[in-house]
Amino acid sequence: RSSPGAYPGLFLSTDGGQSWRQSDLGTHATAVRDVAVDPLTWLRPGGPRVYASGLGCGIDAYTCSGGMVASRGAYVSDDGGMTWRDIEAGLPYIPGRTRPLRTSRTVLIGGAPTANGLSSRVSFGTSGDSVGWLIANSTDAATSFSAGTGIPITNVGVGVSQLIRDPFVSQRVLAGVVRLSTSASDSYPAGVYASDDDGESWHAASVGLPVGSGTPAYLPDVFSIAADHIRPGRFWAAARFISPAGDPIRTAVYRSSDHGRSWSECSGAPQTENYLRMLA
Repeated sequence: RSSPGAYPGLFLSTDGGQSWRQSDLGTHATAVRDVAVDPLTWLRPGGPRVYASGLGCGIDAYTCSGGMVASRGAYVSDDGGMTWRDIEAGLPYIPGRTRPLRTSRTVLIGGAPTANGLSSRVSFGTSGDSVGWLIANSTDAATSFSAGTGIPITNVGVGVSQLIRDPFVSQRVLAGVVRLSTSASDSYPAGVYASDDDGESWHAASVGLPVGSGTPAYLPDVFSIAADHIRPGRFWAAARFISPAGDPIRTAVYRSSDHGRSWSECSGAPQTENYLRMLA
């Protein structure tokens, strides 16, 4: 049962899913979008370090319900995910507003260990296009952040829905980008982007994805990317194509065999006006 005024948040099991306990993340986040455990801390006394991304409250018109804590959408736990705190240090403030980013969509962990045994690199994919931060990178275990560069910033809402490492190429990361608007007056940096320096700089990696009619052209929204951990270079991407120019709404799964540099459509994916949120 949730605390009064809180959202359900995150539940944990320590017995293989037989029973579950509710954490206090629901007093910080109105929605939880991604959770990642720091792999260097699994055996740490008191529980591993866990990061979460989600939708915060208490910023501008986004009010908190009773019992909730104002937050920015990026969270960390040092007891295995039972209790949480908001990450704010180093995140950018939206121009004309009093708080930083309100939402993050995905989190990725890696890098060499810090002096206290934590993974040094933490990256959040956000919906922060209005401040130029679609990727927020930390090299000091989420103590401070800087912006990844290269994904075009537009006047339309866009978000990074997925960050995933290439299991066979050091420092290569792929990002799925989605649009939060379909106004014909805006340009759209959707599709897949790639980084070869662990998320610091990015370039388009959407060769083979369908391009819609209109000016500018429209790439599909990529909600999820999965990596093959046995066959080097193979990835899958789940995408939904919506074009303001009047093209039909369609969903598809695309496959890459060259580390995400080019893509081809897989047959048999369900055709729906909804999106394919997760691949595994």
